[in-house]
Amino acid sequence: MAITHIHPIVGNVSGIIKYIMNDKIESVRNIDEWKQKNGNIQSHIAYTINDKKGEIVYHTLNTSINCAYPSDILRSMDITIANGRGRYRREAPRSKSGKEIVLYHMWQNFGESISPLVANEIGVKLAKEIFPDFPVVISTHTNTGCTHNHFAICAWNNNGKKWNDCHQTKRQIRSVSDRLCEEYGLQVLDNTKNMNLIKYQDADGKTRYYEPTDRKNKLLQKRKQEMYRRDDIGNYRHTQSYEQWKQKKLSYQEIVRRDIDRLLPDAFSYEHLLSLLREYGYTIRDKKKNGDWLTHVTFIPTEASKGVRDSSLSEDGAYTREQLTERIDKKEAERKQRQMVLNEINTELSREEINEIPYNTSYQYGEIDIQRLHPKWRKTLSSDGEILFVKRSVAEHDIIECLKKKDQLDSTIKEEVLLEIQEGLYSLHFLEVTGYATLQDVQIASRKVWADFYNTKEQVGHLDTIIKKVKTVYQLPFEYEKIKHRMELHSNDAIYMQTDYEQDKKTLERYETLMEKYKVKNPEKMLEYTQKLEQCQRKKQKLQLAIECLEHELKDFEYCMKTLERIQSMTGREMEAEQNQKEQKTKVEMLMDEQDEERENSRRKQKEYER
Repeated sequence: MAITHIHPIVGNVSGIIKYIMNDKIESVRNIDEWKQKNGNIQSHIAYTINDKKGEIVYHTLNTSINCAYPSDILRSMDITIANGRGRYRREAPRSKSGKEIVLYHMWQNFGESISPLVANEIGVKLAKEIFPDFPVVISTHTNTGCTHNHFAICAWNNNGKKWNDCHQTKRQIRSVSDRLCEEYGLQVLDNTKNMNLIKYQDADGKTRYYEPTDRKNKLLQKRKQEMYRRDDIGNYRHTQSYEQWKQKKLSYQEIVRRDIDRLLPDAFSYEHLLSLLREYGYTIRDKKKNGDWLTHVTFIPTEASKGVRDSSLSEDGAYTREQLTERIDKKEAERKQRQMVLNEINTELSREEINEIPYNTSYQYGEIDIQRLHPKWRKTLSSDGEILFVKRSVAEHDIIECLKKKDQLDSTIKEEVLLEIQEGLYSLHFLEVTGYATLQDVQIASRKVWADFYNTKEQVGHLDTIIKKVKTVYQLPFEYEKIKHRMELHSNDAIYMQTDYEQDKKTLERYETLMEKYKVKNPEKMLEYTQKLEQCQRKKQKLQLAIECLEHELKDFEYCMKTLERIQSMTGREMEAEQNQKEQKTKVEMLMDEQDEERENSRRKQKEYER
């Protein structure tokens, strides 16, 4: 099997690229003696002998993958690095010294002299499998007597994401390399067998891995056989002694922050928080003799020899008296709001009715029971994992009532009704997430989203204009040479000279003017154009992603407004029908009253006549 090793490169990329891609030169005192000794390598190693200088030039076999400009590797790497820096600056890989990693240099040594073509083919397959979308240069060297591959891997891929250099990826590289070597029938190196990754937990509880050496692997196997091996390497970190040691290693600032964070959920005021800390054994200097607050509150833990000011606990001032008071007041306001909601729901509903209110994270017709949806209350989950009750808005109430009526229809309902039910469920979820209460709120918010959508589209159009202009500048030298070549080619053609010569001459002069205007021959200016083009393209990608998100959001708004408008129209028709019914009822009652009055008058007249 081949031996693999990878390490990061900081600084300039040109040095490592030139090193791995250039031919290797070996100085030889006696050329004839070298030929007699190494004449048999000609069959599988490409080299050239310079008799005059007494040098052997070993030719390097270079292959690149995922490079934007295969003929210009440095330019490809620079563009990819600039793209990664521009999009994911905070995630840029760093070395142990804190410097920015731009490349990774990996070598693959086969331990024997094999054909450079075979070695390069293995290297290309390895790079395609391990680095599928990273620009990589694979160079095969033969100057050391053992054929080996060098890899220059860009720290960012073509999408702007960084390479995750860890023990797990190194293990993967070696595993793939061993498998490829087995496929090509290369020799097996015994010292690379049975070397599994060792798992342990660090001080923060994170699971990590390390790859043992051959000697370490033998010791672990011996311990396993002797039953001395523990179940979990690093288990000592969870013992009481380690926790005590870790406690001693905490700074005073860390201790104070830890204790404040522990007690903050139980405090209902800043003074109450200080009293809880004093119960913990803290000494606190908070007020003057006259009762006024000090500018800075000082905390002195029990185990501390000096105090810590509140302003030094964090850079953003999160532990100052003002900020802690604001956090406590906000928490108290939320608690009071929750209590008010609980009191209201307890007065309206019984315990059984409260328990029957479902908790839904999404709404899909056929997966939920529409009849169980409560028109006034719903359950949600807080950030702490606590079930909270939320009062539904008017729009949510109307949607639920409408859904319940449609759901009670016959099973053979039309497809349009099923579509309306699903749109209603989507709209209900949309209102719960956004918090809009009425149709008017949804319409106002929709107009704002539409404005953002059109504004973003205009920005993309403006960027397209700039990109088109810069690309036109790039094409000027090619178009100039094309016209110039045609004029030289047809210079003896009489027909061409009479018809197209003058037009091509004017075009050539125009191209010369434009090239002079945009300084195409200036490398610094062209580099500026390149950077501007890449910047515009990155910005365009971000805007296009924003447009896609806005389109999805507008679709949600469309569903919601469509549903609410349908419900509003139906409600309006119902009210109109009810009003008509009332009017009709009133007319009937008036007629009946008139008839009763006539009968009463006739009875009165009859009595008077009888008298």
